[in-house]
Amino acid sequence: MVAQARWGPWLVSALALTAVTGSAALVAARLYLGWRMPLALVGAAGGAVVLTLLLRWLGSPLVAVAGSLAGLGTALVGLTAALRDPSRGTLPAVAADAIANSGARLMTATVPIDPAPDTVALPTALTWLVGTAAALLLTRWPLAALLPPLGLLGGAVVFVGPNATPAYPLIGLFAVAVAAHLAVTRDGGASAAALTPLTPSARRAEQARRAGVGLAVLAAVGVLAVTVGPGAAGLYQRQPPDPRTLFVPPRQHYDALNPLGMLSKWATDRDIPLLEVQVNRPVRTSWVALTRFDGITWLPSDEFRAAGSVLPTVDPQPRRTTRVTQRVTVRELTGAWLPAAEVPRSVRGLRAGFDARSRMLEAPDGLRGGQEYTVTSQVPLRDPGYLAGAGLPFGPEFRDVSYVPPQLPEKLTELAQRAAGQGTAYQRALRLEKFLRTSYTFSSGAPSGHGYANLRFFLLEPRAKGGGRGTSEQFATAFGLLGRLVGLPTRVVVGFHAGRHSGKGHYLVRSGDAFAWAEVFLLGEGWVPFDPTPAPKGAEPPPEQNTPEAEAESQQKEQQLQQPERPPPPDDPVAAPEPVRGVSGPVVAGLWTVAGVLLVVVFAVPVLRLRRTRARLSRGGPARRVIGAWLEVRDSLRLAGHRIPASQAVAEVAVARGGGDLPDLRQLATWVNAVGFGPAVHPGPNDAAETVDVARRFVASLRRRQHLLRRASWWLDPRPLFWRS
Repeated sequence: MVAQARWGPWLVSALALTAVTGSAALVAARLYLGWRMPLALVGAAGGAVVLTLLLRWLGSPLVAVAGSLAGLGTALVGLTAALRDPSRGTLPAVAADAIANSGARLMTATVPIDPAPDTVALPTALTWLVGTAAALLLTRWPLAALLPPLGLLGGAVVFVGPNATPAYPLIGLFAVAVAAHLAVTRDGGASAAALTPLTPSARRAEQARRAGVGLAVLAAVGVLAVTVGPGAAGLYQRQPPDPRTLFVPPRQHYDALNPLGMLSKWATDRDIPLLEVQVNRPVRTSWVALTRFDGITWLPSDEFRAAGSVLPTVDPQPRRTTRVTQRVTVRELTGAWLPAAEVPRSVRGLRAGFDARSRMLEAPDGLRGGQEYTVTSQVPLRDPGYLAGAGLPFGPEFRDVSYVPPQLPEKLTELAQRAAGQGTAYQRALRLEKFLRTSYTFSSGAPSGHGYANLRFFLLEPRAKGGGRGTSEQFATAFGLLGRLVGLPTRVVVGFHAGRHSGKGHYLVRSGDAFAWAEVFLLGEGWVPFDPTPAPKGAEPPPEQNTPEAEAESQQKEQQLQQPERPPPPDDPVAAPEPVRGVSGPVVAGLWTVAGVLLVVVFAVPVLRLRRTRARLSRGGPARRVIGAWLEVRDSLRLAGHRIPASQAVAEVAVARGGGDLPDLRQLATWVNAVGFGPAVHPGPNDAAETVDVARRFVASLRRRQHLLRRASWWLDPRPLFWRS
């Protein structure tokens, strides 16, 4: 069946369908890291279309489907072999796992997604199946072949959500490919016969019509993308929904021992080697962030998602940062969390998970001695002068870091308000930090515990009864609780000082370097650390605090503490969004949308009218073209303001309106009457061509006689589209 058709249109349609399917798939590929995923998707699109058309030419649709599915299986096995990690298992096992779990792994991975067998299997399979469906439809319903790629494009846009900027170049490529396919596809094409050779004149008319339709689709898509798209986005004033939030990552099984409980043990046994770190500058290392407090214990986040070597950006990103690269060798540290300086941007050497909200890393396979990995971070350089004016966040996503459990011990709220005083959020946090450092004593022998009962004893009992003494566990958790009582969103972080310097750029992190600190979330900066734990007597400052930058920051903090107290803003601690100045967002969005609709209408009217004119004057037999020529003359007269009474005959209209500087219409009228009332007389092709030429010249001459405004709006007038033929 295909062999009877001309190969040119088939080749153009095959290339167009490959481009349509590939461009739709590449919209989703923007969430992947590197070039491998785009290459795989483009290869899947091209391979599916070419293989299916070739097999369809050789046999039945069933043969084409079976062969295409076999090609898909081969492609998936090849991708698995190219991307698999040998340590994850044999090729059959990895391939089976990728096919079975690709969807879940894909929707629970961080962005950008690292190409791996279990993250590329599903997109590759969908692209291949869409290409196969489009190729099969091409052989029978050419116009319907665009539907599967259109569905793939919609799914890709939903999959990307707010995680990437609009894909205007890919949408443009999609529109160009659609236009190319339409340009070689006839409307009535229900089979390959729609692409059989035409007569030369009919072929030229058909090519012009196809080109017009293709350009119309291309321009309409462009106008809609540039106008209505931004208008609709502004109308809703929010980003597209992220479907990935609907998929909760599998709950991680952490060590039964809370990391805060390790601090008391490590405070008495300070020489256990935990990590060896090679770094370009000494920095503290975060291990785990504890955001949830239930009155008994602080718990970590469990929203870790599988991450590639490049980690997603956090929101908000710190204003000023410095790049720090740590090459870490694990000694005796265990657990499910991966130590790294804040804010990690890439990790290599082992499989990792990442929680963008907490900015923490995890090791799904657990830590073991001898492991090595490299993590690169953007460590914030904070300006206390700027932080003093930073506000507090708002929204349900910050509810867990502001939550105070019931049964709060008495006097703790009063203590928190007295310690924090007045001022901005940052100034209150500084006062709370200083209050704990100066009012309580560090004791390495203090018992472990950080629930309500432990904190009440630590904060309120006199020293004579054993109160007022603790490790960083009590100091950090006390800050976290008291901060929440004065409206600060807080969390507790367990981590390590830079460690003992053991050579150029080399540090040994021991158990005595482990400690906890508190952090407060401030708008524009994110999580800002505070160290409420006083230094042990006679201890030297850790390496990361013995730098010029740390000393300058400490001096600026003291300056902020010396500022006179002032009442907090009336909308603090729950900050209100800044008002939008000028024209409101919905008004601007409405104007954009109206403008877009008007542009589409202005563009669509002349396209539709020209298409109808071409259909009247170029399609069908001679008799149909004669009638079409008369309809064009009649419509032009009505556009020029000449009323044609219903009782007036065709010949009378021709005599009244033709002649002079306008072409003579009498011969056209004769043929119209012959077609309508003289079935024995048939116009030939030459007669039809002459009448069409007369009609074209008449319309052009009549338009030239109109005033400037009427000439300019001639093809923009939509009324002829609704006049009865």
